[in-house]
Amino acid sequence: MSRDHPELTRFVNGVLERALADGTWRGLARNWLTGIDPVIPVPRYRD
Repeated sequence: MSRDHPELTRFVNGVLERALADGTWRGLARNWLTGIDPVIPVPRYRD
């Protein structure tokens, strides 16, 4: 994402935080990433 659009970054981060909090991420990972344990990734940010 472009640094020129910090509002988009905030929006995407919010969507990801909600998906992690309500279990959506784990459900999607189990459905689409078959054969592996869906470990929640550690967020890594770059400037």
